[in-house]
Amino acid sequence: MIEDQIHSGRNALAFFSPHGSTLVESLVAMFTVSMILLGIAQMVGFGVVAHRVSEDLTAATVLAEHKMEELRNTDYDTLVAGGSTAAEAAGFFDGPDVDGDGAPDYSRRWQIQDVAGGKVINVRVVSPLATLGPPKDALLVALIAES
Repeated sequence: MIEDQIHSGRNALAFFSPHGSTLVESLVAMFTVSMILLGIAQMVGFGVVAHRVSEDLTAATVLAEHKMEELRNTDYDTLVAGGSTAAEAAGFFDGPDVDGDGAPDYSRRWQIQDVAGGKVINVRVVSPLATLGPPKDALLVALIAES
């Protein structure tokens, strides 16, 4: 039976007409392909933004680590309590220039607190990039024991 359909040109499983495709079939195919391409374009765009945010957070974390190491290597008795991670306090903030244009690229703030038996150091670096929500930041905390 199937052999008769195949030989007679009436294949029940055939997807294409022997006379070619119709305009409606072509339009449906173009619409389907365009929707797939739009979805791929959106994923690529989101990937680019996510990559930029990731680079920015990495830079903020490295800047926070550098400042934390600098403060940890400072003589214990010269670490004066003060500062704030929420706002810029005189002597307890700076604006690192990462790209070399002379302008600060990040806001780096630190706070030193006296606690029983030592000091707590908080370092926060705020990114200027406000992509995908509020500005991102990196916060590091260390406890320095009194020697």
